Amino acid sequence: MRSYAERLRERIAKFKTPLCVGIDPDFGALAKNFADGIQVGGAVSFIGEFSRRLIKAATGQCSSVKFQMAFFEEWGSHGIALLETLIKEAKAAGLLVILDAKRGDIANTMQAYTNAAFKNFEADALTITPYMGVTVLDPCANWLKAGRAVYVVWVTSNPDGAELQELVVTNAKTSTKWTFAEELLDQIATWQKKHDNLDIGLVLGATKVGQLPAALLGRLENYDLLMPGFGAQGAMLVPQTGKLLKDARTALLPVSRQLYQAPHGAKFEDWNEFEKHASSVMKQLNSQFAAGL
Repeated sequence: MRSYAERLRERIAKFKTPLCVGIDPDFGALAKNFADGIQVGGAVSFIGEFSRRLIKAATGQCSSVKFQMAFFEEWGSHGIALLETLIKEAKAAGLLVILDAKRGDIANTMQAYTNAAFKNFEADALTITPYMGVTVLDPCANWLKAGRAVYVVWVTSNPDGAELQELVVTNAKTSTKWTFAEELLDQIATWQKKHDNLDIGLVLGATKVGQLPAALLGRLENYDLLMPGFGAQGAMLVPQTGKLLKDARTALLPVSRQLYQAPHGAKFEDWNEFEKHASSVMKQLNSQFAAGL
């Protein structure tokens, strides 16, 4: 099976955009943007239709979709069953699927997480958190060899993230002092060398790209980057973003909330109106993002 990076790079080139459609069905937030009539059938039914409309709008416009797993887990077995179905539908539509679950554990627990993501849900990529150390990557190795991918949460856009990520630490082995983010990147690189230089992805908040030192940006060329922050979080296409879009192995810019916010404070009266709006926003984003490629 071809690597995730090869398949993603091919799709990005085909559609000429790094857009990744985020499917984040936060029912409470969504309900404010839709007329009551659309919600007939219950929350899970509503979430299913919302997600399907985004998949339909994304098909033929971009390479991938990213499902935020928490908003499906929230509804128990019904939500999980829906997510399984939606992933199959997205893949059948030719979209690569990122499961945004932010798993992060060790040994057999992490193995179970990866089996769930890649075997049962059949996702192409999984987000993980490295707080328990880079050994959380060990159970991912065989899946990476089989063409799947992981995105390690590295530098995030949320303000509180900087309190840890920019913390100056001392490497116990080398006595080198640098930020936690730099130390983590170094440990990931070491892990890769021990595992035949397997591909690794990084989550990098788009609002932080312009703040990273040039030397650190230069180290990102051999990674798959997932850069959330555009749209509702206010990230802009700065020169450093453009450089990463060109130089990184692959780079995606996920957008979610901007797709379902009804214009001018109005409410979507029917699903066709919503799908048309989402498709229009995607086209606008594609034009904007294409400038960085």
